Amino acid sequence: MQSDGWKQVFPAPAEERRRPGALRFASKGIRDEPDMPLPFLQLKSAILRAVDITVNAGADTSPSSSPSGAGFRNHDEPIPGLDGRTVGDFWRWAYSDVLSNRNRSIFAEYIIGVALGVLDKPRVEWDAVDLRYGGFKIEVKSSAYCQSWFQKKPSTIRFSIRKAVFWNLETGTYEGEATRSADIYVFCVHAEKDKSKISVLDVLTWEFYVVPAEILNREFARGKSLSLAAVRRVAVRCRWDGLKAAVDGVLESRVQAAAEVTPK
Repeated sequence: MQSDGWKQVFPAPAEERRRPGALRFASKGIRDEPDMPLPFLQLKSAILRAVDITVNAGADTSPSSSPSGAGFRNHDEPIPGLDGRTVGDFWRWAYSDVLSNRNRSIFAEYIIGVALGVLDKPRVEWDAVDLRYGGFKIEVKSSAYCQSWFQKKPSTIRFSIRKAVFWNLETGTYEGEATRSADIYVFCVHAEKDKSKISVLDVLTWEFYVVPAEILNREFARGKSLSLAAVRRVAVRCRWDGLKAAVDGVLESRVQAAAEVTPK
């Protein structure tokens, strides 16, 4: 939904310390304030009801389907009240543009999860890290030269490594100080520069760079973002078919390094 006044409804960024699931309105200076005009409040209420009906229709309300333990949905699951529409219809409408920044980033998490064999549960939007593998925490960062919008030239590859205070799903609170909570980072680049040849779904068009968080903390302690050149200087580079071996190798080296500095 997009117009002059209202751009879109989306979850607030974690760094703003808002509760997960709380919606905010991005617009021309319009915020959810007590003195907002009644028409705006009515519009907000209608939108929130529509979002709740669309997202939660048909949801299993048993304890096992809580936000932290929801199971996988089926693509042919009907959406009550929408005349034969299914969850698959919603997915096609919402996620067909895999090139868009958010969808591309989630797809990057997915193909890494496939490589590591850790997709036994649905993705958790507000988790402190993106993936968990053998007791280790993995943060995934994605970037691309081609975007879904018009470009005069390819984008410059850059990754955020900003420290953050993370939301604890179990306690419902933000905890600790701003930090990089993952054990390793996997930086992902969709390397195609010719938009006419773009195929985000082709894993062979991706490059991956694996680096332990200790190196980021040592080399870029106060850094908020990294160029691709900086990532290449400190990371192990691989393609998708070598990703698991690269991750295992970095984790093994990390464990060995920790053992060497541990007092005996």
